[in-house]
Amino acid sequence: MKALSAGKYGLLAIVALLAAGCSMRRFALENYGWFSTRLAVSYLDLDGAQKETFKTTLPKISEKIRERHLPDTIAILQSMADATDPIPALQRLEVRFRLVVADACDEFAPLVASLSPAQLEHLKGKLAEREEKYDPTANGGVAALRKRQSDESREMATRWLGTLTSRQEELLDGASLERDDEGQWERDYLAYRADAQGAFLRLIIAGRGNHSLFGQQCRRFGENQDPFLTDAGRQMRVRMRDRRNTLTSALFASIQPDQRSHFRLQMNGLVNDLGFWSEQIANQ
Repeated sequence: MKALSAGKYGLLAIVALLAAGCSMRRFALENYGWFSTRLAVSYLDLDGAQKETFKTTLPKISEKIRERHLPDTIAILQSMADATDPIPALQRLEVRFRLVVADACDEFAPLVASLSPAQLEHLKGKLAEREEKYDPTANGGVAALRKRQSDESREMATRWLGTLTSRQEELLDGASLERDDEGQWERDYLAYRADAQGAFLRLIIAGRGNHSLFGQQCRRFGENQDPFLTDAGRQMRVRMRDRRNTLTSALFASIQPDQRSHFRLQMNGLVNDLGFWSEQIANQ
């Protein structure tokens, strides 16, 4: 709290910002239409007519999110404030996000089906640029990549829990202990991302000029990627989920009373911001 569709670009950018600091989160939610449109234009190289189509479609999917998904999402987040085991709530959030993506597929299918071969090549290039940050052979190698990821994890945990205990810092630092010095885990993860993105790009190519076909396949992909992935890709998804659950459970088991208060305050702030966003969508 992976391959992206046109709808997911803006929507998942917002989801990512929900985990950011309160001021950044509120700014993102206040300007979600601008952020979403800018991101879609950047990744898809939309022409003027397509940009207008995106801007007129975004309120429709936003209203669907508000009606179908925000109430349950807010309830899940509220339940996490005092949860001792966060895994069931995280699993429910994951399901909810997949449903959001599936709805976005329906709304944005005509736009995606209209992309030209040149726009698809542009999208491939943008995705390749994005993937470089996960490449263990680039930007300083495996050690540098792990250091960046460790720093990001520590920053995120501190934002939600406050000052970390030495045990919690050890848990975050120890998350990479199972991985070999050559970066096999990182290479497997990068291969999984390429697998998922390649599968989605093939769906776009197959659906060019046929938005009904693309919408159906995109929805299937959003609800469950596994049928579209290789065996290695599916196995990596399981490994990623297990690692996330193990670390998250260990961190929650180590929460101190003052950290629980800090976490509850941060979670309440997130819930309030989502409530604000819901009102903003209703008034658009």
